[in-house]
Amino acid sequence: MGTERMQKCTTSMVKCFKQCRKKYYLEYIEELKPLKTPKALELGTLYHRGLELLLLDMSIPDIAVMLENEQRNACEESGVEYDPIPVGIALEMVAAFCRESGYKFWKIKKVEERFEVSIGYGKRLCGKIDAVMQHEGKDLLIEHKSTSCWTTNGAEYLHNLLWDEQSTNYLYAYREITGKFARGIMYCIVEKPTIKPLQATPIEKRRYKQNGEIYGNQRERDETAEEYLQRVAEWYAEKPRVHIHFIYRTPEEIERQIADLHLVFKDMAESEKNATFYRNPAACSIIECPYRPKCLEDNPETDCLFVKKKSRNEELL
Repeated sequence: MGTERMQKCTTSMVKCFKQCRKKYYLEYIEELKPLKTPKALELGTLYHRGLELLLLDMSIPDIAVMLENEQRNACEESGVEYDPIPVGIALEMVAAFCRESGYKFWKIKKVEERFEVSIGYGKRLCGKIDAVMQHEGKDLLIEHKSTSCWTTNGAEYLHNLLWDEQSTNYLYAYREITGKFARGIMYCIVEKPTIKPLQATPIEKRRYKQNGEIYGNQRERDETAEEYLQRVAEWYAEKPRVHIHFIYRTPEEIERQIADLHLVFKDMAESEKNATFYRNPAACSIIECPYRPKCLEDNPETDCLFVKKKSRNEELL
């Protein structure tokens, strides 16, 4: 944006702007990102990458090698220690998808389909559709999601997904790209593990039997990565963890969304022009923001916690 005539935004940028303008400024104007990616985002990225490779006919053993190599390189670039657990969990998620989704019967047409479409003069919506399949003679978009709240509040998750603007934006974009309507969007939702690595019982809280053995509900050492990932594999084997849901939009719903999006684009351009990037503390009260040190403290010493992104929208690379 800025002095450019063409304004290009993704759905993620729009959501960020509506959530908190200060966060939008730090992430998309300053183009900063936390040095260490939050675990939830890291896992989601690894899982998406694994599914991309799977739908391109790569085997799970080869996916495992690819993910580990890419993650090790990313850790080396960021100067952080490699942790095998996120890659291990992502592979279990991909394996669950293989067993439960029925994807081998899908007629996949495209994978990771990038788009850039007009929503009005000087305004373009950008993004990337996870996959496109043919279903009953019509195209169906595929989007991959992961969540750790399914077992506690799956109904609310689906309700929020139903009204997620991403669905409408992507259906609009696909119509603009191809000149035809997609049947809808098939969301493939996989549960993230709710079990955590077991930690050693603090020494002051340990209790021992007369024979010197520690009680069974206590631990003398931390669980290893291998032990934890074995429990994760057993967790996924307990019951189905992949859920398929369809979302549809009428042409009228799509047009209303794009009209609203046009107004948001206008607000974004005005905010950048006038440097009105105010904070929204209410957003931080719901989910802790990774930009909190830069936003609230504004201490130069916190600069070491962030690095420059490779591009404004790294997810499109």
